[in-house]
Amino acid sequence: MDVIAEIENAFVGHWSLFGSWPKGELHDEQGVLWFETPIRHLPYNGVIRTRIDGDAGTAVWASLEAYARLTADCWEDSEDGVALVADLH
Repeated sequence: MDVIAEIENAFVGHWSLFGSWPKGELHDEQGVLWFETPIRHLPYNGVIRTRIDGDAGTAVWASLEAYARLTADCWEDSEDGVALVADLH
């Protein structure tokens, strides 16, 4: 195994733990591995790895729709604290 693959495997192993605790969820959908927790800010929700083989646009928008319901700092806007997927188009 090369150094890059070893680093990626360690990164995935570490951050996957957030999705495996009792109130967390780990998702592997359309080539996007991500986790969410009830803690509504970074770093407790995030994308761990992307390996998209099909339509990248579909996979990215599916991830954005999932994150739109979270109140993560990176999605905040000035009105209600959450940007909707429609706002991101």
